[in-house]
Amino acid sequence: MRCPSCQTELPENTNFCHQCGLDQRTVKQCKHCQQSVLPQAKFCGSCGTRVGEEGPIRTRQTEDPSGPSQGKLLSQPREGQLSGGIGAGAKAEFVDDFVAGPRQYREPLPHEIKQRMQESRALLDGERKDVAVIFADISGFTSMSEELDPEEVRDLMNNCFKGLVDIIYKYEGYVDKFIGDCIMALFGAPIAHENDPERAVRCSLELLEELERFNGRRQLASPLGLSIGINYGIVVTGTVGTAMRKEYTVMGDTVNIAQRLQGLAERNQILVGEKIYQATEGLFEYETREPVKVKGKKLPIQCYLALGERKGQARPSPLSTLVSDFQGRKPEFLGAEQAIHKVAKSRGQVIVVSGESGIGKSRFTEELIDTIKASPYKWQVLRGACVSHSSNLSYFIFLGILRELVQIEDNDSEDDLRLKLSKLKGYNLNDNEVHILANMFAIKFAESNIQYFNEEAKKNLTFQAIKTLFLNLSRTNHLLLYLDDCQWLDPLSEELLGFLFESIENEKILILYTTRIKETLGLVPRQCSAHFPLLPLSRGDTNAMVHSILKDCELSQPVLDLIWSKSGGNPLFVEEIIKSMVEAGSIVRTTEGGFQVLEQGLEVDIPPTIQGLLAARIDKLPDELKWVLQVFSVVGLNFSHLLLSRIFNHDEYLEASIQALLKRDMICIVKEGLDERDREYGFRSTLLREVAYKSILKRKLKEIHQEVAKIMEELFHDRIDEHVEHLAYHYLETDFLDKKTQYCERSGDKLANEHQLQGSNDYYERCLALINENLENMPLTTRVVFLDRSNIKEKVVQLNLKIIKNCNKLGAIERGLTLVEKTLELLPDSRNTVEHVLGWYWKGKFQYDRGEYDKARESLILALRLAVVTSSKPDIIIEVRCFLGATYERLGDSGRSLNELNEAMKLAEGHGDKHLLGELSLRYGTTALFKGDYKQALEYYHKALEATADGMLKHFKMKALGNIGIVYGFQKKFKKALEYYQLALELAMEIGDKIGIARNLHNMGELFYEMNDLEQAYSHFEKSLPLSEEIGWKEGYVTNLLYVGYLSYTLLEEQKGIAELERGIAEADRLQFKRTIPQGKFLLAKLYCEDGEFEKAREVIAEGLEVSERTGFQKLVDEFRKLETKLNQLERPT
Repeated sequence: MRCPSCQTELPENTNFCHQCGLDQRTVKQCKHCQQSVLPQAKFCGSCGTRVGEEGPIRTRQTEDPSGPSQGKLLSQPREGQLSGGIGAGAKAEFVDDFVAGPRQYREPLPHEIKQRMQESRALLDGERKDVAVIFADISGFTSMSEELDPEEVRDLMNNCFKGLVDIIYKYEGYVDKFIGDCIMALFGAPIAHENDPERAVRCSLELLEELERFNGRRQLASPLGLSIGINYGIVVTGTVGTAMRKEYTVMGDTVNIAQRLQGLAERNQILVGEKIYQATEGLFEYETREPVKVKGKKLPIQCYLALGERKGQARPSPLSTLVSDFQGRKPEFLGAEQAIHKVAKSRGQVIVVSGESGIGKSRFTEELIDTIKASPYKWQVLRGACVSHSSNLSYFIFLGILRELVQIEDNDSEDDLRLKLSKLKGYNLNDNEVHILANMFAIKFAESNIQYFNEEAKKNLTFQAIKTLFLNLSRTNHLLLYLDDCQWLDPLSEELLGFLFESIENEKILILYTTRIKETLGLVPRQCSAHFPLLPLSRGDTNAMVHSILKDCELSQPVLDLIWSKSGGNPLFVEEIIKSMVEAGSIVRTTEGGFQVLEQGLEVDIPPTIQGLLAARIDKLPDELKWVLQVFSVVGLNFSHLLLSRIFNHDEYLEASIQALLKRDMICIVKEGLDERDREYGFRSTLLREVAYKSILKRKLKEIHQEVAKIMEELFHDRIDEHVEHLAYHYLETDFLDKKTQYCERSGDKLANEHQLQGSNDYYERCLALINENLENMPLTTRVVFLDRSNIKEKVVQLNLKIIKNCNKLGAIERGLTLVEKTLELLPDSRNTVEHVLGWYWKGKFQYDRGEYDKARESLILALRLAVVTSSKPDIIIEVRCFLGATYERLGDSGRSLNELNEAMKLAEGHGDKHLLGELSLRYGTTALFKGDYKQALEYYHKALEATADGMLKHFKMKALGNIGIVYGFQKKFKKALEYYQLALELAMEIGDKIGIARNLHNMGELFYEMNDLEQAYSHFEKSLPLSEEIGWKEGYVTNLLYVGYLSYTLLEEQKGIAELERGIAEADRLQFKRTIPQGKFLLAKLYCEDGEFEKAREVIAEGLEVSERTGFQKLVDEFRKLETKLNQLERPT
């Protein structure tokens, strides 16, 4: 170590310097460059960074995740460590009163942006943000330079830039830099707004207007022009430069495309990218341009020419019909109605409706206004609304009310305005009051003396005139002033509202006031206010809202749970999520005009409207609190207090942070405990968590995930199996391959034991992919640490076999077969192992499921030989013999089938395994079923069902239930059969067994066919058909095809039905489905009988009867004989 005062080298752990006596324990360390700093120093002498103070969050960069955790996260992290940026109390010192760029073009930063930049730690370290980027290039200065003196050109440029920059700041944008004659501006960084794309377009349109005004004022011989490109998307924000000079900027493909769009824009044109268009097409008119190839992009980009603001109502979206009925809010609504009745008694009221974005304030107030209009009293309703940039526009909300009252249009001339404003005299206002209100529009009357008043006097006169106007209006009718989005009030409007609130106590005036900011309630006198803070909808109300939007749509509980977790009960989020699902194809419109949910692969991206709202909410948090929320987002959707207390340092700070986030309704208590340390918290909505998570730089994410995983391993070391999925989630975001694969495999094992087979396979597949991707580049030291196996090929084989086993239960035939082939290729030819036996067994099993019974027989015979040679365990031999017996049964060889089952039973009785005995009972039952011995079949199937009494063998239980249903169906006990099929189908859907789902749908189709409910039968066969094709269940596909062909001919009189039947029979014959062929022939013979083609019918009956007798399919033998008898009766002459 070195003394920072005299630079003397000192031994480690020296307390005092032996040359100058400086107490080394008081020495600070620069967070940016890690150099030692003198105790009294305010800035680092090496890099110039301000020296801050330590705060509450721990950081430590851990190279070895298996090492012990060294302590708690510090809140004064150094660059490159787990941090939110600079420490508490530190400021971004490069932020001064100016925009970056050449000093002559700099303009004062707006106060809010400057304050945010000075307080923000994330500003220096960086974030990932969705930002609208503008490039606005001024043309004409070059030619002007030939005509004017350079000093004149400079002054013109400065004046021009000043006007343009003022417009950018008006909309709360940020000037990133000047590039020659071009301005680069940002909307969404450093401060996010909920409507940054809209702000960017509005700003750009006004930039064109400002340049036109500038040209008009200057009377230039060659007017200046402006070409603008706007793009929206993810960028990385942060500072670039050296310790001597740094600048805040953004980087990413979004920026590059914005610059390319500006290059494509012609003079005085605005070109926008796809995301800007999607976010604002309802607000602005656009002209679609042909996709354009630009430098640096492989594919052409789509762009749109902005023409101006859309006149009249916003263009309805194709999804605008997806709105719900009014849900919940009954207590609030009753309270508001009581306040309305008070107004009738000349007791003026202020109703305040507050809540977060999208919580339903507008819907609540609109319902309330409808109630007011329907009351027996006469009401005049005047509306005013703030917009996101109106906080800088004086009297904005009251100007809107006056515009509505006297019907002012945007294109009115000054004379039109004077004429319309003069109508205010009709409300008993005198000339001076009309003139002062006209002054709000910058309109002057010749006889007015307003110009002689100072600003304070004008303000007082304006307040009094507005008050007089509203009081006069209330003398005629009850007056409702609806003031929306008052969180964006400008200071003068806020002051005027406070003045009005004090003036209406004894008047027939109701002010309905919505806001997101609870602090504004201090303006409202208690004696005349009713406050209704709207909270998220309950789960029940949320479900009712979903059903209201998707009328007549069957919604499963997982779909409702997904929408609830994503939305957190926010009504706007519910609507936008459903629209996003419709756009993504997860919800589709039916031909009848309703909706159908496609639950396969159901997922929800963050809709752009919600992204902006949530990003803006997060950006408004104090910097330390924002960082805490981001760390929470990495920990997970839910997080225990116990874990948080290990992640964060000071307990008091953690408690304060939790309370602050609870108060802001960003997190909630998920589970109460005996005390606060036993509590579990969670995000109010998963979308909020996703937005917070995606804002963190990838480098930081990796560090936090690694640190949280280490802490979890230490904290839960004695019950690690409970947390393997969380550990897999965290380590998958790090660089530690051994940890990734270890916890992925353990998570797969855990879920497999819990019968969550698809989730189990997802983990196994991820583990397998990690090994395969990193095999060539894997360090030798890593290769030998795969749990207890050192051989990579052996590890891959074991993983493959685990996935194959799950594929069998999930009905993923093709994936299973593919992995079996790969596994057999990996196994050495020189020696036979248990893995060889399992490989050939699973190959035969999947071939059986495909209906390739000849191939299955060969594979299973080979597996049986290898099992004997390798002295495999009895359970493996039993399973092979059991399935070989089933294969012989399908091939119509009942003798060999029974022989294999008997051999397997001898072994199973000695082994005592309930599962194996149950599997054999299923096979014996199927043999009895096809022989027509239904009583014995039921006995065997119930024995199989008893083997699942412990509830662990769900896959096995599903098969037994389905087979019992088949027996009852053969016995014509349809009600019982349907009951068992339904139970089997529900279980198949629960465990995700696609073959089980397809089989039971098909069996139910056959049952409805037997019951002569042909429409239900057709519906079930139609559902089973595509699923059978998807999973490669060939026999099921062919059988479904036969019934669909028959029923389409019978029900719909489609001639192609016979062709489908004949095609299905030919396919069954080609694939040697010996029990399916006679089924097809039976259906075809029935059609010929019904059509009176008796010769064809008799020929097909003879063929089908011969195959049924040969294969021992007794039920079909009986059915053919009945059909033959019926045919004889039809042929007999009357």
